[in-house]
Amino acid sequence: MAAAESVRQAFTRIEPLAGDVQRYVRDTLRPFCDASSYAFVDRKKTSTSLGEKLEGGRVDAWSKIDDLYACTIVVPVSSHEGRVLQQLDKSFATRTIRSRVDTQKAPDVFRFDGARWYGTVKPDAATRYQPGVGELLFEVQVVTAFEYAWIVVTHDLVYKADNTDWQRQRLAAQLKATVEQAEVVINAFDSASSVILESPWQETAA
Repeated sequence: MAAAESVRQAFTRIEPLAGDVQRYVRDTLRPFCDASSYAFVDRKKTSTSLGEKLEGGRVDAWSKIDDLYACTIVVPVSSHEGRVLQQLDKSFATRTIRSRVDTQKAPDVFRFDGARWYGTVKPDAATRYQPGVGELLFEVQVVTAFEYAWIVVTHDLVYKADNTDWQRQRLAAQLKATVEQAEVVINAFDSASSVILESPWQETAA
């Protein structure tokens, strides 16, 4: 209980900074996403979820928390990722990028591997807000439409469940494999369609 209270107090002090970062990132990225027909979703971490992350051992220091504010940009297919990452590098101060090709995984493993960009508000923009805004690290995930659907459907069922369940994790991995297979076919649509056996159909011929 004492640890939870200390987290709550620390969160209360830093939450206004996350709010300023959220407002700036929204104002910066939403016009770009709207013009590109990309979906934009964001959230601020709650004190409860932050406490769970700290107590679970996923991070061992406040300085390593990189998603007090996080947003997701949903693109049609993975070939759009490069354009989004370029926009992020142009708009903010980049700290690190974890692309899908950087994520090590065995060929028979299927899990989340979307691009994750980490950075801060640029110093000149941060001066418009309260001190500390330019130091708050935030996360931007760049995922495809199929990946986002998979995340939304499986996240609470598997990763927010009260206990670890092998069968649920297995099913989530199988669904991710299906998503990946669909995207492979879409990315190679022209060449993949060329091997489809064609049937005669009057309307197509007309």
